[in-house]
Amino acid sequence: MIASHWTDAYIGIPYAPQGSTIASADCWGLVRLVYRECLGLALPSYAENYATAEETAEIAALIAGARDVGPWAPIEPGCEGVYDVALFRGASRLASHVGIVTAPGTVLHQMLGGRSALTSYREGHWKHRLIGFQRHAALRRD
Repeated sequence: MIASHWTDAYIGIPYAPQGSTIASADCWGLVRLVYRECLGLALPSYAENYATAEETAEIAALIAGARDVGPWAPIEPGCEGVYDVALFRGASRLASHVGIVTAPGTVLHQMLGGRSALTSYREGHWKHRLIGFQRHAALRRD
């Protein structure tokens, strides 16, 4: 018998603007869902700050603001760990996409109009869009 990985429950979730449930989620909603269910941490929704994922400037401003205040701290590339949040540039070149590190080199994320999936951030499409990593204060690894 093959043991399942914690990510199995979160692969294939359909995209929905501002969704944050197993039934549907956007990229930040998927992070919120995993943090709530796996780590017992409630993250803010920011739903009042954007209507859809197409509002890349608004999302980029939210990401920049979250990077500048707690409970998030930047992590040097190569030091990222499971449950750290990976930040990516979208098509607009702004930081407007997030995912969750599941293992070194792999991220769980939700694509606009698609379904959540595991993807490499060290090669292919996402390699050149990766901006960096953030770690929640509750996950501090000393």
